[in-house]
Amino acid sequence: MMCWFSIATVQRCPRCHNRFPDGATSCLFDGATLAALSDGRLGTAIAGRYVLEEVIGEGGMGIIYRARQRSLSRRVAVKTLASNVAQDPVQRGRFELEARAAGLIRSPHVVQVYAAGSYNDISYFVMEFIDGTHLGAIIAEHAEQDHCVQPDIAAEWVLH
Repeated sequence: MMCWFSIATVQRCPRCHNRFPDGATSCLFDGATLAALSDGRLGTAIAGRYVLEEVIGEGGMGIIYRARQRSLSRRVAVKTLASNVAQDPVQRGRFELEARAAGLIRSPHVVQVYAAGSYNDISYFVMEFIDGTHLGAIIAEHAEQDHCVQPDIAAEWVLH
């Protein structure tokens, strides 16, 4: 399970579709100019409880948002199942299994899962939000400066 960090916007390469954190201007792989990833769900509330404020990540199965939990007025991360796989019962089952499995883990190195459910055909789970520098931004910065990241330093970034 990964920790999701705050970034202003997610940038996407129009050629290879890799994602980069805010501040990146060109793709590290093909040099294409990056474009902001936008989402029509921003500003809406999942189950009337979690207001989606910003896309902070995207993967093969879903989209991760920074959100505000209305009842406690706290920031959370909400992962939703991507619409292109939502109707596939196998993918939906994997997503639900991920939420249940992550909810069982208790570690200072893993975000906590607070809730999971389905609302208006949107499967989601709600996680602890950790504000900080996106690991991808740190790696991209080192790559732009032609610095290799030593394994012991990378491990320290992830574990602290």
